[in-house]
Amino acid sequence: VGDPVGIVDTEPTLYSYRIQSEATSAAKGSGDNAYIYLPGNTSFATLRGTIPINEGRFKISGSLINPANQFTSTLLDSIKQKTGWVPGETRYTFQPLPPPSRVLFLHQSPSLDSMIYWFNRKSINLYGEALVKTIALTKSTTASTDSGIVILKNFWKQKGIDPDELNISDGSGLSPQNRITTRAHVAILKYARGQEWFNSFYESLPGYNGMKMKSGTIRNVKGFAGYHTSKDGTEYIFSFLVNNYNGPASSLVNKMYRVLDVLK
Repeated sequence: VGDPVGIVDTEPTLYSYRIQSEATSAAKGSGDNAYIYLPGNTSFATLRGTIPINEGRFKISGSLINPANQFTSTLLDSIKQKTGWVPGETRYTFQPLPPPSRVLFLHQSPSLDSMIYWFNRKSINLYGEALVKTIALTKSTTASTDSGIVILKNFWKQKGIDPDELNISDGSGLSPQNRITTRAHVAILKYARGQEWFNSFYESLPGYNGMKMKSGTIRNVKGFAGYHTSKDGTEYIFSFLVNNYNGPASSLVNKMYRVLDVLK
């Protein structure tokens, strides 16, 4: 526990950047708490967080910084391998769809509960960003993050949550500027508990330490929020945040588990 974690390979092969690891090992069963931070003006992405020991080849997922370049580079590499022909360098441009246009193919997304399942289980941050933009698009003509956040805060204000308790900067929760109180966490989870879609939402939550809860991790911050029913049948809704901690994340997680064990 606490040892450096190496990267064996990536799928697909990356062409425009590489991933360097700053991740460390954590206790067995601690789950996927590793995140890929994409590069700005550099050619390196960074893997941070923790991965449980004794898992063999452990896979995590992340977004591509430039899908267009990844696609053209992969296509070029495939042509080289299959034909031996080198067609030249890849090029890609971003242009609006010229009119007139017609639909060649319509792809339907999975159901919302299916997307929420993987969003919570695997922390697919791209889903969060897309969902908050989609929320904006349902209320306006612009699919913007800022508009989606305003709609979210107004929704929860109508449910009795003070907007000052919801400082939201993105759809994924990766920004350090996101600051949501534990009271707001619990109020949101309590609201979900009374909805007809609760069972699907509940099943989407990962299991840690014998509890149904979602973890949250950024540098020097760790949180758990979820539901638990104790041995005597008492139902708990909880949110537990630790800010600005020192030391290895794995040690903190074990200490948080010991506190949460009181609910058992």
